[in-house]
Amino acid sequence: MKFNTLASPTFGWLKMNGGELLDLPAMERLSPAIELPEGVRVEKLNGVRVREMRTGGGEEFGKALVAAKLPVLICTVPAGQRIAERDALRLSFKLPDEGEEYDPKGRIALKSAKTNDAPAQAGKFAEVELNLEAESSLTAVMDYRSEEDAKGLAGVQTRITLGEGAKLTLVQIVRPGSGYTFLNDVGAVCAKDAELRVIHLVLSGKHVYQGFSSAMEGDRSQVAVDVGYVGEDHARYDLNYESIHTGKKTGAEIHGKGHTPRSREKSVPRQH
Repeated sequence: MKFNTLASPTFGWLKMNGGELLDLPAMERLSPAIELPEGVRVEKLNGVRVREMRTGGGEEFGKALVAAKLPVLICTVPAGQRIAERDALRLSFKLPDEGEEYDPKGRIALKSAKTNDAPAQAGKFAEVELNLEAESSLTAVMDYRSEEDAKGLAGVQTRITLGEGAKLTLVQIVRPGSGYTFLNDVGAVCAKDAELRVIHLVLSGKHVYQGFSSAMEGDRSQVAVDVGYVGEDHARYDLNYESIHTGKKTGAEIHGKGHTPRSREKSVPRQH
């Protein structure tokens, strides 16, 4: 499965055109603990998507989620409802320790097949939709965490729809165990005068693939993204950000800063 593929490929020898995950195991449901502020509606629907959209990770991940028929967690803020920042929507995802690492290059899976070992544990995945109707506002915090030495594979796709004049601040904290591969995929569609602020913190994990795409369809819609990352020597992060502008007088700011040992080799940040 391809992930974070650039819309306009660059020189192949740079190895920045995207990532690929081989021998992906079956997808099983990952459910968060929810702290729900008053005024936000939440429902779970099997196989139902309010709106299809482009996401940073790319269409192959989306197709895999659809095929897995996972439930979709839909969070909606009604028109005109403004939720105070202190009353944030909080989604906490506890990632289980599967006891076995997933290798994106498929080497572990091939080794298991040769030795007739049991197949790898299924990965844990979730779909979330954040829908803010016209003139509403919300702060949402999504936390992906596990025990420090946990191993496994997990991923979450978040799809955002902002109505006219809606404002969303989204904070996502990625802190899986040292043997974890984690996929964080985000897409957003912004209507007229909508404002989206995204804060991404990548604090741990062995392989982290993070993609973000915003479609600025409405006039004067704005998006601001701040990315910070740190990692151990074994960590490899693939971070891909884009903003597509079709509305008039739209704006976008994307800033990233971080460090891993030998960071030029281990982290591949891309934005366009």
